[in-house]
Amino acid sequence: MIRFKLQLGDITTMETDAIVNSTDTTMLDGHTVAPTWLDGAQGEREALSSCYENALRLAEVRRVSTLAFPSLGAGRQPQIPLEEAAPVAVGAILNFLESHDYPNQVVMVCYDTDTFLAYQRALKAALP
Repeated sequence: MIRFKLQLGDITTMETDAIVNSTDTTMLDGHTVAPTWLDGAQGEREALSSCYENALRLAEVRRVSTLAFPSLGAGRQPQIPLEEAAPVAVGAILNFLESHDYPNQVVMVCYDTDTFLAYQRALKAALP
C-alpha cells in the first residue's frame, strides 16, 4: 500500500476513516488551524509542520487507518503561500510516516490543479 498520495478533488467526498478540518479553532478534537503567515521568519513553517504532526499523532492514537488532509493554510482561503506550504506539509507527513505505523495511509486532497501541481513538485523534491 502506498502510504502517502496526492488526490485532486473534493475532500468531503473522500472515503477515509478521518478528514482533518482546518476551519475553526473552537471545533472539537481533530481540527487544526494553520498559523497566520507574516513574513516567513516568525516560525510559521515550524507552526505549520506542527499542525500536521499533531493531527497525525491524534490519528495514530485513535488507530485511524486512512486520513485525508486539505492543504492547511494554503487552500481556498490562503494565508500561507502555496509554494511555502506544500514542502512543509509533505516533509511533515513523510517524516511522521517513516517512524509510525498509523495512519496506514495519508491522502493530501488538493482542491484545484495549481494546488495539486505544487504538492506534486514538493513530493518529487522530497523523494530520493
